[in-house]
Amino acid sequence: MRGRIEDFGLADLLQIILAGQRSGRLTCQGHDDEIVVLFRQSWIISAERPQRPNAAALASRLVRAGVINQAQFGEILKERAETDEEVGEILERKGWVDLDTLSRFATLLAADTVFDLFTWRSGVYAFSDEDVVYEDRWVRPISADFVLVNGIRFVEEWPFIRARVPSYRLLVAERFPLPPPKEEVFDPFGMPQPQDESSVELGADERTVHDICEPGVNVRTIIDRSPLGRLDTFRRLSNLVEGGYIRLRERSGRQ
Repeated sequence: MRGRIEDFGLADLLQIILAGQRSGRLTCQGHDDEIVVLFRQSWIISAERPQRPNAAALASRLVRAGVINQAQFGEILKERAETDEEVGEILERKGWVDLDTLSRFATLLAADTVFDLFTWRSGVYAFSDEDVVYEDRWVRPISADFVLVNGIRFVEEWPFIRARVPSYRLLVAERFPLPPPKEEVFDPFGMPQPQDESSVELGADERTVHDICEPGVNVRTIIDRSPLGRLDTFRRLSNLVEGGYIRLRERSGRQ
């Protein structure tokens, strides 16, 4: 299958792959970007940019998330250049990152790469059915159905999210306390409780992101530290900004 993204979008293509439980390689090329996604029986097992392999992106993300430091990052790059050893293997061998953490970050990176395709408005794609021979110990298989459902939702919500969180460079200016979860509100006299003035629904994910939003950190760091992935973190951060629990500002000091 070949075509143009503006004529036949990623959502339509994923539906075909899901319906047939297909295995193969999807290559998407945009104006200045390329993403290759591998499927095994409709499960995504890899998603990478050939011009910037996930190994390098993973190491950078671990630094920004505070999992490893700059000195360790430099040592990883040096050893990789000398031995061609995988970044994950170096991290495991040195004991700097445990397998669960490594797998979580690697899987989030792959999922974020696929979700990037939903922001493309033009480009070309080619899908070839083939027996995919690819093993990655760190990336857990990602359900194409999960990507499809959340990708469609992402496209619908993205303009509103970007209106509230327009840049990765914005900093957290202030973080205000969240109200207690509804089940924790207790009135000993049985009187009706006033409704929260905020119309934003606060779930466990909003509370997770709220904890990460320390004053002074930027949006990029919040996303890298979040266990939710970029799409969900943007969504939860947008809700917190809308509800007035997080105030963002530009680096210069302007909101």
